[in-house]
Amino acid sequence: MLKTKRIHVNTDLNELSKVLEWFQGLHQESVNAEDWMQCQIALAEGFTNVVRHAHQALPPQTLVEIDLNFFPNHIEMQIWDSGPPFSLMEQIDQYTALVTDSSTSGRGLPLLQKIANELDYKRVDKTRNCLSLIKRRSSTS
Repeated sequence: MLKTKRIHVNTDLNELSKVLEWFQGLHQESVNAEDWMQCQIALAEGFTNVVRHAHQALPPQTLVEIDLNFFPNHIEMQIWDSGPPFSLMEQIDQYTALVTDSSTSGRGLPLLQKIANELDYKRVDKTRNCLSLIKRRSSTS
């Protein structure tokens, strides 16, 4: 691993700007612009999903933890939440089947699946879940 960084923010959509500013400050020249933009989109989608869905019934002080790990050939993002667990693949299948061009929501998880080379969501202990996304660096990185 070349570098690892972590941030904790409250469950609040207004914290997205703080998360994206933190992320932008980590940009490495060795990561090409397209890969970096896709990771930024995935981070925004993942964080937004935690706030809107996983933490919707939790107090705003509930922390969302984000880890970003840089490796020579890929970037790994982990977004930790304290919501109820769910089946990632079932949700992706459900949204993919229901979402149309005029839908105003439901595109986030299928988008994450398109961006990621590997995508996983699992219950880690009795109180936390982890969305893990691996984005391999393009050969032009």
